[in-house]
Amino acid sequence: MSFSHDRRGQSVVVGTVILFGFLILAMATYQVQFVPTENQEIEFEHSQQVEGDFLDLRNAILQAGSTGSAQSKRVRLGTRYPQRTFFLNPPPSSGSLQTTESKEIRIENVSVEDGGNAEAYWENNDLTFNTSSLQYRPNYNEYRGAPRLTYEHSAIAGEFDNGAVLLRSDPTVVRGESGTDPRISLTVLTGDISDNGVDARNVDVSPVSQGRGSVRLAPDSGDSRIVLPTAVENETALAERWNRTTDATVTVHGEDRIQVALEGNYSLSLSEVSIDGDGATEPAYLVPVTGNGTVGQSVGVEVRDTYNNPVADAEVSFDGTTGETNDDGRVFFEPDAPDDYSATINGGGESYESVPFSVTEAGSSGSTNRTFSTQWESDSATVVANGDRDLNVSVSDRSGNPIANATIDYSITPQSPDGSLSKWNQSVHDGKDNVTFEAGNAQEGESFDVFASAGDDVDTASVTVIDGSVDLQDTISENDTEFTIDHGLTNLDSGFLVVENEDTGVNEMYNISDGTSTTDVDDIGGISGGDTINATLYEDDSRRVQLDSDTTTVEDPDPNFTVDITNVNDPVTEGEDLNVDYTVENTGDETDTQTIELLDFDGQVVDSFEVTLDGGETTSGTLTWATTSGDAGTDDITVRSDDDTETQTVTIDPSMANSVSTTGSPSGSNIAGGPDGGGSRIAFDITADSEVTLTGFSVTTDIGSFTNDGSTVGGDEPPTTFSGQVTIDLARFSTNNIQNSLEEEFVDPDTGNPDIVVTLEFDDGSVLEIGIT
Repeated sequence: MSFSHDRRGQSVVVGTVILFGFLILAMATYQVQFVPTENQEIEFEHSQQVEGDFLDLRNAILQAGSTGSAQSKRVRLGTRYPQRTFFLNPPPSSGSLQTTESKEIRIENVSVEDGGNAEAYWENNDLTFNTSSLQYRPNYNEYRGAPRLTYEHSAIAGEFDNGAVLLRSDPTVVRGESGTDPRISLTVLTGDISDNGVDARNVDVSPVSQGRGSVRLAPDSGDSRIVLPTAVENETALAERWNRTTDATVTVHGEDRIQVALEGNYSLSLSEVSIDGDGATEPAYLVPVTGNGTVGQSVGVEVRDTYNNPVADAEVSFDGTTGETNDDGRVFFEPDAPDDYSATINGGGESYESVPFSVTEAGSSGSTNRTFSTQWESDSATVVANGDRDLNVSVSDRSGNPIANATIDYSITPQSPDGSLSKWNQSVHDGKDNVTFEAGNAQEGESFDVFASAGDDVDTASVTVIDGSVDLQDTISENDTEFTIDHGLTNLDSGFLVVENEDTGVNEMYNISDGTSTTDVDDIGGISGGDTINATLYEDDSRRVQLDSDTTTVEDPDPNFTVDITNVNDPVTEGEDLNVDYTVENTGDETDTQTIELLDFDGQVVDSFEVTLDGGETTSGTLTWATTSGDAGTDDITVRSDDDTETQTVTIDPSMANSVSTTGSPSGSNIAGGPDGGGSRIAFDITADSEVTLTGFSVTTDIGSFTNDGSTVGGDEPPTTFSGQVTIDLARFSTNNIQNSLEEEFVDPDTGNPDIVVTLEFDDGSVLEIGIT
């Protein structure tokens, strides 16, 4: 045999080289064009995540300032790209998070009209407060349109390279008409953060001075305004954005500052929040919480800081004695002799650092000769209808020392089933006790005198039953810009209402009387479907006594298509239709059109339809997967809409053809000449994994011809049923000496296709083609 003119391998080599060249070109194109595009999408998604992190952090800061709750929030500084086996990625993208230099907030040309020491303090001090901004700057490799984010003064601003500025959250510095005066709310940000990298950074938000107090501002000479420092480079664009969401005129005020114009009277609420765990406030001034008293009565003061908020654990001097303020910033003293007294802080060098008290003798009966001194903590108290209230009492001797083992008797007038006490006498070991006044069925406005007597002394406390009601607007929708709150008061001239979006953590607080108030949704951080809105009515702005509350959930008017799989006709065999019955319901309020899709085991869409549903409307139907060979298995199918997915595990059984495979190599032999002449036969083995029925076969050949002359399957002519291994004997081929041909392989050198193809036909309609090579 000679090979000198055999060129059959040349086309294979040339084709391989060309294919390899195309592969290299395709990989280079993917590296240059598609890898950067995919990385840009990853960076864009990260930019959206960071904006969400910043919004959560902003809400935590405002919540810490208003409620005193400490939180830790995560900010994802950078992002990493997915591992690519054959392609290269740039280094992970990073970002920086840092606070800016502290600058002054100034409230100009206003005066504090709160009377007493609060007014005196601010007459001698400027309304200036140092605060910082918090900035995030991304350093992406591909995404060039990412904004720089800045949190300052309750708002998040996104600043772009072209100078455009967009607010990611609305400012709440000045809130519109809600009660007697509009409200100014400022949360000072302190602490130092400077971080740059890829990983997430936890920011610890803690209250330094909780915004529990407020003072009244009145316009002074000149233009009243708030001057706010800003870290946003384009102050003009920022001021324009503020103007769209603030109930006041906002303009640029020199470099790095904007100003908010003030008109009329305002209520000023201040707080300080730290983002690095440090920070403390100091006592600034004192205010009295009781009037002048008599011997045996307590007098008290409240210590406030420069934000007009109570200071706990502050030391107060009272003519030779000292005491520490409680959590409400208050401390009480009980003078033991008639005289003029003074409570002071910080040495009392300034007038607002002291509060004078004039204490006189109680009556003319010579009470100073009493052995016991019985004293209610407060001479008057209120209790909410159907509620109760603890009343604290102490028993001491004339020197102020607690009397051990004293017995205190309690009584109440008028005596009725409407109001009662939890007990009528008590033996005390440390000179202190408390009794619970239970309002029972007492009506709002009723008053009771509660007496505590021990030894030779008795004290009286007046208890008044009060009540209030609050009722949020019945339905609040995501599209609403404002909503109403009805409120009523009994035996109170005014109450204190707190309206809060629990999901944003932003609230609005103001004094109210009987009637209806309107809340702008921007004043509570905006609303979204599913948000929880809570309105709580208190007796006063101390928020110690709650009268009533009401909660509602913001309705989501957007369409929402939910899907359910109700029935599936599994198991089916490959080649059969898998029918999936479904139900789709639009649980939203608006009409919408969506595509409902059926996904196979690989997540590929195999059937779909478009449906339009009104709000609350439901439709049902059937989706079909026309299975084919190779689909067999047990796995999940999915029916999905734009809003919802439903999965169910189904089984697709393999066809008979797919359970059959060839075994070993074919063999050939010659057939002796007969009536029709000689020829050859081919035999090969097949194996069935399960019982199958072969109904027939056909043979196509490019080598001679084939005539079915006694062909068998496992020794039997079709149709035949078998499992396991059997031999198929094909007789006969017109070509002689086919065994030698088998050794040379029956393959077309140009196409690579076998010259002999046997097609097996099974009872379930499936077929199996076997190439003889």
